[in-house]
Amino acid sequence: MDTNSTGMRNTSRRKLLATIGIGAATGLAGCIGDEGTGEQAMLTLSSTPIHHQTPTCECCEDYVTYFDERVEPATDVKNHDDLDDVKREHDIPTDMASCHTIEIDDYFVEGHVPVPSIKKLVEEQPDAKGIAVPGMPPESSGMSGMEPVDVYLIHQDGSEELFDYDEYVDEFDGI
Repeated sequence: MDTNSTGMRNTSRRKLLATIGIGAATGLAGCIGDEGTGEQAMLTLSSTPIHHQTPTCECCEDYVTYFDERVEPATDVKNHDDLDDVKREHDIPTDMASCHTIEIDDYFVEGHVPVPSIKKLVEEQPDAKGIAVPGMPPESSGMSGMEPVDVYLIHQDGSEELFDYDEYVDEFDGI
């Protein structure tokens, strides 16, 4: 009989270690299921969001990465030479415009809107056209930082009001 100094059979020890290893690997595989983040999506939508952008905008690509790491399903990216038609189609006020527009169901999401604010929009379903972070604030999600930003609600009549002062600090710095 093959035993170690404690009198335990080595084959039992090997079986125990093999079982622990299989259990750890199974647990790790469960984490890898969501693109390696080990976390559940912050927001699951009922339809595929459509992201309109120009093909040369790097911050739009960074925002798509930020968005797709937190929202399911992933966005369908549509590149345009000019976004003026998209802005007109959704009746986005000029002072609320940014570098990209996302369509989510009957809403538009204009600019670098933090996902928690999008989640609030989807959950509350206000009678509105959409939400916006106007311009390209350098501290917004998808830009160089993850600082709080003002998110505006655009009503059906085109009027605007503060919808969310996003205080969310993300664990993915700089995305």
